Amino acid sequence: MGLKSRLFKGDPVFEACLVQDAAHITPGAVGRHVTKIHAALLQLDNLDVGKAERGARWYGPSTKAAVLAYKKKRKIINHSYEQDADPIVGKMTIASLDEEMFRWETQDVRKKPEIKKVYATLPEVLNLVRTARVRLFAVRASYTSSNPLPSPQSERKVAEWNWKVHRAADPIAHLHRILGVYDRMNETVFMAMRPGNSFQLFLPSSGVPGEPGDPAYTTLGGYYCKPDEFDPNTDEYKKAIYITPQFTNKVFAASILIHELAHFCGGKEGTPDTIEHRASPRPPPRGRQLEDGLHDYAGMTADEAYRNAQSYQAYCFPESEGKPPDGV
Repeated sequence: MGLKSRLFKGDPVFEACLVQDAAHITPGAVGRHVTKIHAALLQLDNLDVGKAERGARWYGPSTKAAVLAYKKKRKIINHSYEQDADPIVGKMTIASLDEEMFRWETQDVRKKPEIKKVYATLPEVLNLVRTARVRLFAVRASYTSSNPLPSPQSERKVAEWNWKVHRAADPIAHLHRILGVYDRMNETVFMAMRPGNSFQLFLPSSGVPGEPGDPAYTTLGGYYCKPDEFDPNTDEYKKAIYITPQFTNKVFAASILIHELAHFCGGKEGTPDTIEHRASPRPPPRGRQLEDGLHDYAGMTADEAYRNAQSYQAYCFPESEGKPPDGV
C-alpha cells in the first residue's frame, strides 16, 4: 500500500523511498522533496530548519539534526543493522511521517477550535457568495438594452460603489470578470463543505507568515495551484487557506473568509487578475488607499475594484460594509 497523506502521496521520490533501500533520502540531498520533509518536521514537531536550507531546498546540517530528533523521539531504528537512530529518511521514517501527516491533515485538523469555527461558518459564506452572484446578474441585466427588467436603483448604486461599474469601458465584460471570481468562490466553498471530501482546504497555522494578529491568510491564486504544491519560503501549501487561533474569537468570521477566498480565487501573483489589497471602504465617506492600490475606495478604477479583496468582501454585505456612503 502506498503513501496516503496529501503532502507525500503520489510523489515518486517518496513512493520509491517507501519500498526501496536505494531510494532513501540522505543528508546533502537537494530538491522539492526536501522542502516537503522540512514542512512535515515543522508541522508535526515544530522542528524548524535554517532559513538558508529552506531557501535552497537543501538537506543540510539543521535538517539532519531535525530528522534525527524526530526519529529518536519515536525510536525509529532498524535493529537489523543499527543500534540507534540515524539522520536518514528511509522506509520506516517516511511511513511514520506520512501516517502522522495524514492524521494531521484529516481528523486531527477539524478538531481544532479555529477550524471548527470555519466549517460552522461556511454555510453562511456560501449563502452570501451565491446571493452576491444573483445580485450581480441582476445588475448585469440592467446594462443590456435587450433586457426589460432593470435592477433596483439601490442595487446599482451598491454595485457602482463597490465595483465602479459606471467607470468600466465595457460594464458587461467587467461584471463578467467579477462573476467569474464569485463562481470560483462558490465552487471552492461547496467542495470544502461536501461530505466525505478528504481534501483539506482550511489548515491551522500559528500565524506565520501572516502579519501578527491576522486571523487568516492564503496564497494569491491558490485555486490554480496543485494540491501538493509548496512555497519553499514558508514550507506551506499554496492550495490552502491558513487559519490562525485569532480566528476563533472573531465576530465577522464570514467576512474574513470571503476576503481570503477572493485572494485564493483570483489570479496568481504577478498576473492581471491578481486580487490584492487596493482600497478599503473604511473610514467613510471615501475609504482609504491600501498598500497595493493607487486610490482610495471612492476613487478606484474599475480594474482596481475587480482586483481588490475588500470589494468582494464588502459587496456581500450591502447593508453594512458595502453600503454606499451618503453623498459619494
